[in-house]
Amino acid sequence: MKKKILTSLELNEHDLRIVQGAGNGHAESLTLLACEPGQGPDEASGRAKGIKQDKMRPGSKGIIASIPRRSFILKHLTLPSASQDELRKMIHLHLLSQLPYKEEEISWDWTVLETLPSGHTRIMAMVIANAARQRYEKMLAAKRIRPLKLTMSSFGLLGWHALHESGQRSPNERVHSIISVDAAQTEICFCDLDKLYFSRSFQLGSEQLSAGEGGRWGEEIRQTLAAYRKEHMGPPPERAKILSVPPLSPDLAQEIIRGIGMPAAVYDPLKDLPVKQSASAGSYPAGVSFAVGVGLIGNEFTQLGDFLSKDGLDRTTFRSRWLKRLLGGVVVLIAYASLVMVLSVGTFEQSRVLTLTQKRLAAIRPQFDAAKQRMRLLESLDKEWTARLPVMELIDELYRLMPEDMILLQLNVSELGNVTLNGIALSGAAVNLLQNQLVASPLFRGVTLQHAAKRMSAYGEMTDFSISAEIAPRSGERP
Repeated sequence: MKKKILTSLELNEHDLRIVQGAGNGHAESLTLLACEPGQGPDEASGRAKGIKQDKMRPGSKGIIASIPRRSFILKHLTLPSASQDELRKMIHLHLLSQLPYKEEEISWDWTVLETLPSGHTRIMAMVIANAARQRYEKMLAAKRIRPLKLTMSSFGLLGWHALHESGQRSPNERVHSIISVDAAQTEICFCDLDKLYFSRSFQLGSEQLSAGEGGRWGEEIRQTLAAYRKEHMGPPPERAKILSVPPLSPDLAQEIIRGIGMPAAVYDPLKDLPVKQSASAGSYPAGVSFAVGVGLIGNEFTQLGDFLSKDGLDRTTFRSRWLKRLLGGVVVLIAYASLVMVLSVGTFEQSRVLTLTQKRLAAIRPQFDAAKQRMRLLESLDKEWTARLPVMELIDELYRLMPEDMILLQLNVSELGNVTLNGIALSGAAVNLLQNQLVASPLFRGVTLQHAAKRMSAYGEMTDFSISAEIAPRSGERP
């Protein structure tokens, strides 16, 4: 079987790192390693234009690109459900209520960490601001490259760890701390062979370590370990793997291992992997680590966060604009045809031509009236849509009013402004509190508690509730 070409692009603030290999499912050999310096999307090197690719047939492997960990926010949540659809809705509500962003300003994905015996599910949500994501997408667009996936760099370190363990006689399935030391930064990940529990990056790298700042670097590592354990983000790490280019001196390596406070070893990100490296793989600056790129193509992931924007037009908006333009064109053509016919009347045959013109106008009059009717309908729809309450304003008000021990499972808003809230609460008092706050809110009127029923579940007493209300008219609107 012919091996496929696998490519990863690691996007950073100041360079673009390219790793290419060949294999089936994952890279079995490395054929290209390159680091192209640049200061932004417009100055990224043209080397990426020469990347070999498959023809992107369905099922074939394409390019995987990664964004630096520092561009993301990670949130750990424990939610009372195991249903994928319910979990996604709950995560969506939690992120909008806890982050200082509007819905259209962020992109997010999530992975399941653990399903608890009580029926709860622990998840890790990964959030990136669209402004930051688009900056890196512009770097790819400038090269006319559209990757198959756009993920977080930490998944590359997870892949490196799994690839490294695959070369051992007995792969260790316990959680490890993977510490990647680059020239100017360090990224630490907590993962097992197929699951990422947490990660963090900070601006201290091999350059600072060589300059005698090992104490400050070790303090950052210890604080990260302490936060991971205190917040119970995942199983405690058993060992640490330190990935460094260039290799640390023996004295410095021992100092770092002592500072970490757990069994640890130092590895070369390329030489200590069970992957062949072609002699013509290329040259690159000293101090550059390809651990992320190699990990992305060297492992078949079961869960991989994807933040690639989905291109496409809003079909409803497109059709509305197209219909408006078409109807407008029909009206103009009819008027123009009528004008031409009127002006073309001859002196000697004026009466006959005028009669013929009137017949033709009478024939096309129904089409003209239908076009005018459609234009009036579109204008009426535009006015109605403009007068509606913005969805974000409604959601913001609900987040402000909802008690903390309550989860909203369903929100329905009818065309007439009728609102129905369905959810669960950990106490009946929370339902009464929400009802009272809705009554006091200037945004709602006619608030009615439709039903509230208590039930026992595996994790305690819960109250299912349904509340209906109407959206109150805003100032200047007719009730």
